[in-house]
Amino acid sequence: MNNDPFQTISKSGIERVKELYFSLRIIFDCKSLIQNGKFYHISVIYGQLRSLLTERSKGISPLLFHIASIQNKKMELYHLPDTFEKNLPPNLLEGLSIHYNSTNPSIERIFPNQEKISLEKFLNTDVITYETRKFTVRKIIDELANKYGGAHYSQKTNKYLSELLSFSFN
Repeated sequence: MNNDPFQTISKSGIERVKELYFSLRIIFDCKSLIQNGKFYHISVIYGQLRSLLTERSKGISPLLFHIASIQNKKMELYHLPDTFEKNLPPNLLEGLSIHYNSTNPSIERIFPNQEKISLEKFLNTDVITYETRKFTVRKIIDELANKYGGAHYSQKTNKYLSELLSFSFN
Protein backbone atom coordinates (compact mmCIF):
# COMPACT_ATOMS: atom_id res chain seq x y z
CA MET A 1 0.00 0.00 0.00
CA ASN A 2 1.36 3.38 -1.02
CA ASN A 3 0.89 6.02 1.68
CA ASP A 4 2.37 8.86 -0.35
CA PRO A 5 -0.13 11.74 0.08
CA PHE A 6 1.23 13.40 -3.08
CA GLN A 7 0.68 10.51 -5.47
CA THR A 8 -1.66 11.15 -8.37
CA ILE A 9 -4.90 9.29 -8.91
CA SER A 10 -7.34 9.28 -11.81
CA LYS A 11 -10.41 11.46 -11.48
CA SER A 12 -13.78 9.81 -11.71
CA GLY A 13 -16.06 10.34 -14.70
CA ILE A 14 -18.45 12.40 -12.57
CA GLU A 15 -15.57 14.63 -11.48
CA ARG A 16 -14.68 15.24 -15.13
CA VAL A 17 -18.33 16.05 -15.92
CA LYS A 18 -18.31 18.60 -13.06
CA GLU A 19 -15.16 20.15 -14.55
CA LEU A 20 -16.89 20.39 -17.93
CA TYR A 21 -19.90 22.05 -16.33
CA PHE A 22 -17.75 24.59 -14.49
CA SER A 23 -15.72 25.33 -17.62
CA LEU A 24 -18.85 25.94 -19.70
CA ARG A 25 -20.32 28.15 -16.96
CA ILE A 26 -17.11 30.19 -16.83
CA ILE A 27 -17.22 30.70 -20.60
CA PHE A 28 -20.93 31.63 -20.47
CA ASP A 29 -20.39 34.10 -17.63
CA CYS A 30 -17.33 35.64 -19.29
CA LYS A 31 -19.25 36.03 -22.54
CA SER A 32 -21.88 38.11 -20.71
CA LEU A 33 -19.18 40.21 -19.04
CA ILE A 34 -17.43 40.82 -22.37
CA GLN A 35 -20.73 41.84 -23.99
CA ASN A 36 -21.06 44.39 -21.18
CA GLY A 37 -17.68 45.93 -22.01
CA LYS A 38 -15.43 43.99 -19.61
CA PHE A 39 -13.09 42.83 -22.37
CA TYR A 40 -10.34 41.72 -20.00
CA HIS A 41 -12.35 38.56 -19.32
CA ILE A 42 -11.48 37.23 -22.77
CA SER A 43 -8.18 35.90 -21.41
CA VAL A 44 -10.15 33.53 -19.16
CA ILE A 45 -11.96 32.18 -22.22
CA TYR A 46 -8.62 31.45 -23.94
CA GLY A 47 -7.57 29.19 -21.08
CA GLN A 48 -10.93 27.45 -20.89
CA LEU A 49 -11.00 26.77 -24.64
CA ARG A 50 -7.54 25.23 -24.42
CA SER A 51 -8.54 22.89 -21.59
CA LEU A 52 -11.78 21.94 -23.37
CA LEU A 53 -10.48 21.54 -26.92
CA THR A 54 -6.72 21.38 -27.36
CA GLU A 55 -4.90 20.53 -24.11
CA ARG A 56 -2.81 17.41 -24.53
CA SER A 57 -0.43 17.51 -21.60
CA LYS A 58 0.74 14.17 -20.23
CA GLY A 59 -1.12 12.30 -22.96
CA ILE A 60 -4.53 13.19 -21.57
CA SER A 61 -7.19 14.13 -24.09
CA PRO A 62 -8.87 17.54 -23.80
CA LEU A 63 -11.79 17.64 -21.38
CA LEU A 64 -14.59 17.87 -23.96
CA PHE A 65 -13.16 14.97 -25.97
CA HIS A 66 -12.73 12.91 -22.80
CA ILE A 67 -16.35 13.42 -21.76
CA ALA A 68 -17.56 12.64 -25.30
CA SER A 69 -15.59 9.38 -25.28
CA ILE A 70 -17.09 8.40 -21.91
CA GLN A 71 -20.55 9.08 -23.37
CA ASN A 72 -19.65 7.40 -26.67
CA LYS A 73 -20.70 10.54 -28.57
CA LYS A 74 -19.42 11.81 -31.90
CA MET A 75 -18.23 15.39 -31.86
CA GLU A 76 -19.34 16.89 -35.17
CA LEU A 77 -20.41 20.25 -36.48
CA TYR A 78 -21.20 21.96 -39.76
CA HIS A 79 -18.95 24.52 -41.41
CA LEU A 80 -18.31 26.20 -44.73
CA PRO A 81 -15.13 24.87 -46.29
CA ASP A 82 -12.73 27.54 -47.53
CA THR A 83 -12.88 27.95 -51.29
CA PHE A 84 -11.49 31.49 -51.37
CA GLU A 85 -7.95 30.65 -52.46
CA LYS A 86 -9.04 27.83 -54.76
CA ASN A 87 -11.24 30.01 -56.99
CA LEU A 88 -8.86 32.92 -57.52
CA PRO A 89 -6.60 33.58 -60.48
CA PRO A 90 -2.90 32.97 -59.73
CA ASN A 91 -0.95 35.90 -58.28
CA LEU A 92 -4.11 37.71 -57.16
CA LEU A 93 -3.20 37.15 -53.50
CA GLU A 94 0.32 38.53 -53.84
CA GLY A 95 0.80 41.31 -51.35
CA LEU A 96 -2.37 40.46 -49.43
CA SER A 97 -1.57 40.72 -45.72
CA ILE A 98 -4.40 38.82 -44.13
CA HIS A 99 -7.27 36.54 -45.11
CA TYR A 100 -9.91 35.29 -42.68
CA ASN A 101 -11.82 32.14 -43.47
CA SER A 102 -15.05 32.48 -41.54
CA THR A 103 -16.21 28.89 -41.68
CA ASN A 104 -19.48 29.71 -39.88
CA PRO A 105 -19.41 26.66 -37.60
CA SER A 106 -22.73 25.54 -36.16
CA ILE A 107 -24.21 22.48 -34.51
CA GLU A 108 -27.04 22.31 -37.03
CA ARG A 109 -26.89 23.08 -40.74
CA ILE A 110 -27.71 26.74 -41.30
CA PHE A 111 -26.38 27.29 -44.83
CA PRO A 112 -26.88 24.88 -47.75
CA ASN A 113 -23.11 24.81 -48.49
CA GLN A 114 -22.16 23.74 -44.97
CA GLU A 115 -20.52 20.35 -44.63
CA LYS A 116 -20.44 18.06 -41.62
CA ILE A 117 -16.98 17.74 -40.09
CA SER A 118 -15.59 16.20 -36.92
CA LEU A 119 -14.61 18.66 -34.23
CA GLU A 120 -11.07 17.29 -34.39
CA LYS A 121 -10.84 18.10 -38.13
CA PHE A 122 -12.39 21.51 -37.53
CA LEU A 123 -9.69 22.32 -34.99
CA ASN A 124 -7.13 21.57 -37.72
CA THR A 125 -8.86 23.79 -40.30
CA ASP A 126 -6.94 26.81 -41.60
CA VAL A 127 -8.93 29.92 -40.71
CA ILE A 128 -6.37 32.69 -41.04
CA THR A 129 -3.66 33.31 -43.57
CA TYR A 130 -1.37 36.08 -42.42
CA GLU A 131 1.24 37.00 -44.98
CA THR A 132 2.43 33.47 -45.89
CA ARG A 133 1.68 31.78 -42.56
CA LYS A 134 -1.52 29.75 -42.08
CA PHE A 135 -3.21 29.33 -38.72
CA THR A 136 -5.59 26.57 -37.68
CA VAL A 137 -8.30 26.96 -35.07
CA ARG A 138 -6.15 24.80 -32.74
CA LYS A 139 -3.06 26.97 -33.25
CA ILE A 140 -4.98 30.15 -32.50
CA ILE A 141 -6.50 28.72 -29.31
CA ASP A 142 -3.13 27.44 -28.11
CA GLU A 143 -1.24 30.64 -28.98
CA LEU A 144 -3.76 32.88 -27.24
CA ALA A 145 -4.03 30.63 -24.19
CA ASN A 146 -0.26 30.29 -23.86
CA LYS A 147 0.49 33.99 -24.25
CA TYR A 148 -2.64 35.66 -22.86
CA GLY A 149 -4.63 32.96 -21.05
CA GLY A 150 -4.01 34.16 -17.54
CA ALA A 151 -2.12 31.13 -16.20
CA HIS A 152 1.11 33.02 -16.85
CA TYR A 153 1.87 36.25 -18.63
CA SER A 154 4.89 36.10 -20.88
CA GLN A 155 7.14 39.13 -21.11
CA LYS A 156 7.58 38.45 -24.81
CA THR A 157 5.24 37.41 -27.57
CA ASN A 158 5.60 36.48 -31.18
CA LYS A 159 5.48 39.48 -33.50
CA TYR A 160 2.90 37.81 -35.75
CA LEU A 161 0.58 37.18 -32.78
CA SER A 162 0.80 40.78 -31.67
CA GLU A 163 0.08 41.92 -35.21
CA LEU A 164 -2.89 39.57 -35.51
CA LEU A 165 -4.31 40.84 -32.23
CA SER A 166 -4.17 44.36 -33.66
CA PHE A 167 -6.75 43.15 -36.23
CA SER A 168 -9.02 42.02 -33.33
CA PHE A 169 -9.34 38.50 -34.76
CA ASN A 170 -9.98 37.02 -31.32
